[in-house]
Amino acid sequence: MFFWSWLDTALLLLTLAILLSTFMNYTKDSALESVGSLYLFIFYFIFSRLLAFFSNTEYIVKTGFKGSLIVCVIAGWIGMLIYLIFDNSEFVTLYFNYPYLGDVVRMIGFSSSSNVLVSNICIAGLILIPLSKKIPLWVWIVVLVTILFTLSKEIFLYAAGGAIFFLYKKGKIKRLGLIALMSMIAFIYIGLIYFTFDLNKKNLTEPINPLVVSEEPIHLGNFDVYPTIYLHLAKSELNISQNYWPWGCGKGNFIHTLAEEKANGNYPEKMLLNEPHDIYPGLVAECGLAGLIALIFFPFAIWKTAVEFRKNNKPPFLVTSLFFILILITIESLALGTLQFRHYWIVFAVLNAFYIKNKFQTFEKDN
Repeated sequence: MFFWSWLDTALLLLTLAILLSTFMNYTKDSALESVGSLYLFIFYFIFSRLLAFFSNTEYIVKTGFKGSLIVCVIAGWIGMLIYLIFDNSEFVTLYFNYPYLGDVVRMIGFSSSSNVLVSNICIAGLILIPLSKKIPLWVWIVVLVTILFTLSKEIFLYAAGGAIFFLYKKGKIKRLGLIALMSMIAFIYIGLIYFTFDLNKKNLTEPINPLVVSEEPIHLGNFDVYPTIYLHLAKSELNISQNYWPWGCGKGNFIHTLAEEKANGNYPEKMLLNEPHDIYPGLVAECGLAGLIALIFFPFAIWKTAVEFRKNNKPPFLVTSLFFILILITIESLALGTLQFRHYWIVFAVLNAFYIKNKFQTFEKDN
């Protein structure tokens, strides 16, 4: 029996939006982005069906994420040891004049960035919460220390989100309280990402920090506020969205378009050129109206999927964890271009696998 899900439609719309943007604004970079996006959708589609086929899907998922957690933690420490012993910084990020901390070494392991590493670890950790009593305390301590060594702002997001999820499952907060607290976390997260707060009124732009522009700060009483690259990227994304409406500038073409914005004085001269660091205006800037439609449809698809679960069978704790992880991913996407984060597509595939099993079980009961 073949089942097509709401999540299938949402991710297909997203993939088609990217393909359309490439067709309308063809470059080698956009073609590569389209191939990558198509590959991720095909992987998601096949993997979710294969996973749903097995009778012990939940055991497979937990085992897989347990392995992912172990590999990520070990990789992070291997990279740090290579740096400490051999002074090789290939598997760490050396960051000079990092906001609030000065010169730091950030753990990335074999990931592309510390954000990707901490995201992998935290997602696996949230899924494995039901097994926490079976996992020794020292393992969780090592995981926690590893997360701290990434020095990623996502630590706040996942730590606060995980605490709220724990309280929600324990019945300490109701649904409205959950929505209010998650909205507050999103607001604080945006503030941490888009602005750097100088509590000591030091000149954070000397030496030039790639996250802070050399410009007059906003003076707020006893501290100064500097806009970060994320804020300037968001402004440029909105500007490019208007200039290239309705087709967008093409997936993968943003950084070249941003260079034009800088040449025209619409992007700070001393700020680094970068890819979109958020999903929302970033996707619209690259994919135009089609990207906007995909963005609007995605939360609707997640809501419909949740309704289907509640209507048919009470979902296992693991499925509830997956829905909560999607909320955190939604917030995280305010500051990160997460479309190409492969582990997110695994989360989508796992959730879809449980949805397909749920639909099949309901079909068998009714027939």
